[in-house]
Amino acid sequence: MEPVSGAAGDQETQNKPRHRDVPEHEKEEVRRRTREAYEAMVAEGLKIEAAVLEQRKLVPASTMAMGKLPSPRVGDAREGYCHVCHDDFEEVGKLRMMPCAHAFHQHCIFSRLHVNSVCPVCGYEIMGNEEAILLAREAHARES
Repeated sequence: MEPVSGAAGDQETQNKPRHRDVPEHEKEEVRRRTREAYEAMVAEGLKIEAAVLEQRKLVPASTMAMGKLPSPRVGDAREGYCHVCHDDFEEVGKLRMMPCAHAFHQHCIFSRLHVNSVCPVCGYEIMGNEEAILLAREAHARES
């Protein structure tokens, strides 16, 4: 069977300009706009990525903040294991609890906090060295 010519669909197709029928200057304009839109999208994506990386800067916790973390007993911790090393808590090991109530082996969490001041489980941030220095300067200025 041959297709029926003269159908409504055939006329619509015949009336639409074909790609090869579009003048070259219009094609070039479409290419230019597409390229500009793509470049703008890439630039925006790079800005977003830079902002995310800026937020992820590692800030060590202050020694003062780490020293103030409570030392719960094994039975007082809501977890039964350390989320840093994944070993079970033992009665003889010393634990430290973050303000968000996540507990860790002291040596595990202190080694982490010396690099990054956030809880490795939930991201709760304790005071970093920069904040501690600012607070100390403010306290010193008030005393003077």
